[in-house]
Amino acid sequence: RITEELGGKFAHGDCHQAKARIYGTEDYMDVSGGWHDAGDYGRYVVATSKAVADLMIAYQANPDAFTD
Repeated sequence: RITEELGGKFAHGDCHQAKARIYGTEDYMDVSGGWHDAGDYGRYVVATSKAVADLMIAYQANPDAFTD
């Protein structure tokens, strides 16, 4: 969700709330949450992993900048 305060005209509610079907099966999995990595509606593991790695490197370099 992007609030109007932060997103202005790009504000919108939650998305991707339905369970996703696991390819090649009849099973479904809850994959809600996360974020989009670009202007499209895709959510990709590689982009997420890169973002997490960047945050971990930033923390390692300057842990005092992060608070709980």
